[in-house]
Amino acid sequence: MENKYDDKITTVLDDNSFVTSFHFDLDSGYGNMIFYHLFNGIDLVYNDFYAENCNQINDSSGYDNFIIINHCNRGRFETIFNDKYLYLSEGDLVFTIGSNKYMHEFPLGYYTGFQISIDLNLAQDSINQVIGKNIINLDDLVKKINDNDSFVIIRSNP
Repeated sequence: MENKYDDKITTVLDDNSFVTSFHFDLDSGYGNMIFYHLFNGIDLVYNDFYAENCNQINDSSGYDNFIIINHCNRGRFETIFNDKYLYLSEGDLVFTIGSNKYMHEFPLGYYTGFQISIDLNLAQDSINQVIGKNIINLDDLVKKINDNDSFVIIRSNP
């Protein structure tokens, strides 16, 4: 996997065809991201941060044509997306299209969560091969998310 992060703060712990692990030494703490390459165009990412933010590693270039699904397992996640504040609490789930340049803050000083990154240029073929054609249509999912200002939050406690 291409290292898109700043080499001054990043250590690549493991990089092979199935997993890529990064460690980040940040101004306000540290963090780890482990990318599991599930299928062509689909990654599962484990995020584990003990910091006030991870703004130093915020490089969203190349994610314009992605569906990003984040689940907050522990802590809090705060960001501005399309000029709106998003807050994720434990158990919350958010679907976004792309990753506009935005800031990632962790108001409690820690955040642990999972992310699914779906490359819209590649993933539909993988989904069709694994699940079958016409079962999941990513274009329909993109339309539903875009109809809601490019993000949808599902709260664990509505």
